[in-house]
Amino acid sequence: MNDAIFSAEGRLTRRDYVLTIAALLGGVSLLFFVAVSILLPFTYLSASAFFREAAVTFWILLFMGAALIFTLLAILLPLSAIPATVRRLHDIGLSGFFVLLSFIPIVS
Repeated sequence: MNDAIFSAEGRLTRRDYVLTIAALLGGVSLLFFVAVSILLPFTYLSASAFFREAAVTFWILLFMGAALIFTLLAILLPLSAIPATVRRLHDIGLSGFFVLLSFIPIVS
């Protein structure tokens, strides 16, 4: 396996590209789990300390916090995958500007 998967130099085989994207997906999953695990007690403490109806407020705050964390991580993943994708496109003989096509939403 390539020693410098996340670097911008050298070649990136198909296997190394898939491993890079899998590592990014695993990292995002792990970060989401850790963030929700930290969010859970803080949500409970703030709901029970500041509101009378703690149960309903807890679920609202937890859902909003989890949605915010998920949105931030969903934005982080494509941005961190750009260097590996550009390297792979260069290796197969295409321009790195084809990455920009992935940011254009497909409207049907």
